[in-house]
Amino acid sequence: MRNPSRSPERTRRNSGSHPGDRWALRRAFLGMSERDVERACTAIANSLQNEQFKVSDSLVRSLERRSVLPTAAKFYSLCSVYQVSPFDAYSWYGIPFRQLFQERLSKPSARTTLVDLDVTEIAEPAPFPVSSDSDRAPDTTALLSQFVAPWGDSLAAFLAYFVDKRFLFGKVGKNDRFLFPLVLPGSLLVIDPSQTTLPTHQQGSHWKRPIYFLQLPSEYLCGYCELLSNGRLLLRPHPDSPAESREIAFPDESKVIGRVTSIAIPDIDRYFEGS
Repeated sequence: MRNPSRSPERTRRNSGSHPGDRWALRRAFLGMSERDVERACTAIANSLQNEQFKVSDSLVRSLERRSVLPTAAKFYSLCSVYQVSPFDAYSWYGIPFRQLFQERLSKPSARTTLVDLDVTEIAEPAPFPVSSDSDRAPDTTALLSQFVAPWGDSLAAFLAYFVDKRFLFGKVGKNDRFLFPLVLPGSLLVIDPSQTTLPTHQQGSHWKRPIYFLQLPSEYLCGYCELLSNGRLLLRPHPDSPAESREIAFPDESKVIGRVTSIAIPDIDRYFEGS
């Protein structure tokens, strides 16, 4: 007679190596039956007034025994009832949503852009490398390794602080040398969206002048800004930059996103070798 404790199904279920195993172990930990899950998901669907969030007990069985990937609405309900992060639950299926955070910061971008970050993405630091590859191509960006090398695990707390304070993030494009050498291509900018009032005249050292992040119809720009007497906006580059000043219609063709308050500069030594 076959020993049920040695069956392939039991061996697989006890291993926790499949998505279904993870769901089953989590439900067992919570002490919930399949019907309990169904009732809890129904309550969520009722509160959202959307039938798509309902999960039947038969789907729970399919979820746990055949590692079925539910639809997005049902996945939401299940993560809520099972009390798991959707990032973690999707990773059980080999879908690395947390990696999107790393990719948005580390992948080189030709143009300067805003970077959308969610505090839930950085609540648990991903295993970023702590050192960059010295043999990498010169046009690639190693932003996160530069973050982690000096700060280690505090990267998540650093970013979480600014996200929680409703700051925005911008990434300088690899071809953007408007503020070079003060702001290097690939730099991560922390932007305060509450500071959008431009000065009529900027004086003093370039180290003290405020830098603003602007949105134009087809691009983002950052630089020293001042309002001219004709109502237009003058965007000035760093004096050592090869770029030229730009006069822009304001506010018809430009919007001030905010003032740049912090800058993280990647791979700084590469730009000044031999200087």
